[in-house]
Amino acid sequence: MDSYNILLDKLEDIRKSISSMCLTAENIGGAANNYFAEWKQTCRIIANQISEDVVRVAVVGPIKSGKSTFVNSLFKTDFLKRGAGIITSIVTRIHQGHTLEADLFFKSWDEINSEIKQALVLFPAKNGEMLNNSFDIRRAKDRKSLAEGLDLLEPEQLISENSLNLNSLLLSSYLKGYEQVKDLVASENTTITYLADRFQEQRRFVADDNLAIYLKDISLQISGAEFERNIEIADCQGSDSPNPRHLTMVQNYLIKTHLIIYVISSRTGLRQADIRFLSMIKKMGIMDNIFFIINFDFSEHESLDELKKLVEKIQGELAIIKPEPQIYIFSSLYNLFACKPQKISSKDQARLEQWQNEKSLMSYSDRETHRFQKDFNHKLTTERTALLVSNHLERLWLIAKGLENWVGIYQDFLNKDVASACKLSDKINQQQVHLDQVKSMIKSTLDGSIQKLNQKLKNEVDNFFDIPSGEIPKKTISFVQNYNLPLDNYFEQLRNLGFNQTLYSIFQEFKQAVEFFITQSINPELIRFIKKCEGLISAHMKAVAVPYDSMIVDALSSYYLKMKDSGVKLIAPGSDNSQSINLDYIKELTGLVAPPINNGMRYTAYIKTEAVFHFGFYKILKLFKKILKKPEDGEFESEVQALKNGIKRIKQESVKSLNFHFKDYRENIKFQYLFKLTDIAGSNLYQLLLDRFQGYQTDFTNMTEIIDQNQDKKEKTARELDKLTEHFISLNQRINSLRENIFT
Repeated sequence: MDSYNILLDKLEDIRKSISSMCLTAENIGGAANNYFAEWKQTCRIIANQISEDVVRVAVVGPIKSGKSTFVNSLFKTDFLKRGAGIITSIVTRIHQGHTLEADLFFKSWDEINSEIKQALVLFPAKNGEMLNNSFDIRRAKDRKSLAEGLDLLEPEQLISENSLNLNSLLLSSYLKGYEQVKDLVASENTTITYLADRFQEQRRFVADDNLAIYLKDISLQISGAEFERNIEIADCQGSDSPNPRHLTMVQNYLIKTHLIIYVISSRTGLRQADIRFLSMIKKMGIMDNIFFIINFDFSEHESLDELKKLVEKIQGELAIIKPEPQIYIFSSLYNLFACKPQKISSKDQARLEQWQNEKSLMSYSDRETHRFQKDFNHKLTTERTALLVSNHLERLWLIAKGLENWVGIYQDFLNKDVASACKLSDKINQQQVHLDQVKSMIKSTLDGSIQKLNQKLKNEVDNFFDIPSGEIPKKTISFVQNYNLPLDNYFEQLRNLGFNQTLYSIFQEFKQAVEFFITQSINPELIRFIKKCEGLISAHMKAVAVPYDSMIVDALSSYYLKMKDSGVKLIAPGSDNSQSINLDYIKELTGLVAPPINNGMRYTAYIKTEAVFHFGFYKILKLFKKILKKPEDGEFESEVQALKNGIKRIKQESVKSLNFHFKDYRENIKFQYLFKLTDIAGSNLYQLLLDRFQGYQTDFTNMTEIIDQNQDKKEKTARELDKLTEHFISLNQRINSLRENIFT
């Protein structure tokens, strides 16, 4: 990271020099010049932007692939709990700091109860009543009713699609964790901070699903690492997690990430779950910046040749999804043990010594680790720094150019008498009126251009989310309507558990299937669409910037020539490419993020009300048939008919819920994100364009007063201006040197 620090230090030195020169010039020229205040403000903004820029790295991969161990090895200490539960529901964000600090962000009671109520839809309570109407986990009687209802569930109701039933798991986790967190949760979102000696307490929240369920987010600050404070490493849930909500959380983080590190265990190789997750990443349109780590265990491989054969196989499989994948092969656990061998247990020391005897594997792991660190640092520093530093450097250069022009004009004024100075001031003011007119025209045409862009985006979004013909609504609704629930599979459950319990099981299977479909098939397309819209904004800003560049060059060239004819020395203007807009960069600086994606499924108790009504109707009909001694159609005909009506109602409610969700998200994505993004991008572009003018516009209204000073004061002013001129020579050399360093 040394090159990164050197570049930022050089940029900061230049910023401080320019800020100091602005203050000196302001003291010479007097406070009447508003541009000094603007230039100093720009210097302060740049300082803040440098400190606020965050580079996000997402560490993903299947369960037990060694993600937490890999992150620990990056920070050279065992901070994260290794081997955490497979259903940890938190993306753990880690960054460098001065002290150990863990910030745990808790859900509010309303958010917790809302999640529970959704999980309680069709839940078969002990006394037959529906818990979800006014359930509040803070009430002892509600917790008791929920516990009794969970005890009623049979083993087959706790399994759905060969995995744990997610709603039952959520309800059970909330119930089991309540006593431990009840004093930490509040009516509003709260944050609990564990410092230094209590830092390790965060582990139990990450590893214990009964506690993790109460968290919205967790952020760790770690001291002693080699990373800069602006780099955030996120340890994400397993890519093969059975919980679609976990995958949705990972997707939301991946939208914001700058680099993805995908960890593959050499014990398992590339599995179907990996292919499915990587295909999802590709569909999201974020496959460009991804590193693959093959994390190997020394004890799993007989020789280096055997390991290389496995690597070759994995590389061939990855190439199908990502041509020429960047792959690195090393042991994260070996790296973790080796960085601080004196601090590991005696058992781990014995393992480390045994591995160190495996000379070929150890050397191979070390070489690959070094290669990864070199490429990783380059990706995080050189590439990111080229954008970060160059953007700020060009803005500082424009300020320096404006200062240099101001000093040159001031020196010309000092050599004139009052009458000549007044005449020159009038000429400058006349020409600056023309520049103001050009700026006004740019502002009005740019505003009109943004309005047209917003209309285009509106059409794109409305068409994409149109019900029922829009791409996403059409696919999702079709899946819901065509999803087949084979009732034959539930006859045994119907016989043993009854109608209510069976309806609950059917609903859970259906709901989980829909959520997985949305997570794996719909959310990636939604993310790709958002990136497509961002691409439209970027392309539009780039296109409109080109004619403005020519317009500004023409206006400034005319100004320069007329000033030259008047004997005023200015720096010749030229074409400038500094007004390029990078949306990721300005989103980071402004904190603007796309609305979080979710599974969008909200159900009401009306599903059960109608299902039970039909069940009662068919039971009465069955009774009448017995009275009339008419033959019945089958053993469970009334129950099956009621279930069919219940399923029909569930699907209708699902479509209704999805329609509402898509409409709501459509409006949010337009008004809370895309339109705001175009406004910010437009304002950012306009400010960059204004910076071009600041080098040639200044205020000389008080110049004649200064010229009318006594000779001693004029000579003192002249000496101060000469000193500034000398500083410009050094400053320009430093700016040009830093420009060269950025791209070498």
